[in-house]
Amino acid sequence: MRFAGVAAVLCLVLAGCGGGSTGDPAPTDKATAGATSGPASTTVKPTATSPNGVPAPEDLTDFQCEADKKGEWNASGILRNESKDRATYQVTAFVGEANGQDAKAMTTRVESVLAGGSTKVEVSKIPADKDARQCYVQVLRKQ
Repeated sequence: MRFAGVAAVLCLVLAGCGGGSTGDPAPTDKATAGATSGPASTTVKPTATSPNGVPAPEDLTDFQCEADKKGEWNASGILRNESKDRATYQVTAFVGEANGQDAKAMTTRVESVLAGGSTKVEVSKIPADKDARQCYVQVLRKQ
């Protein structure tokens, strides 16, 4: 999935993890994850939406982002909604250099996480150059 200017946005509100193209957004299906009151495994499809919500990197724990044996990058973690209201999250993962250039990223939306609840989030097949070594994540919360 391609996002114009995603690197510039990501540089402003990223939380990094150890772990390096240009174009217009391509439409994809969006899927939702059901509300939960405890950890649940949820695989959601990527969505091509503009950043929406307030930065909430503290709501993502146990974040891991790495390439598999085939060289495809995947990320996962636990979203914990410690607010007093139900929340929708937008999680964007980017693999590459945070150099302010247009780049590819993968975004996943998780809807209706109950107040005090948590759910597992996965971002699969994150676009990356073969020399990529760094993974970044942006977490936005909307209530």
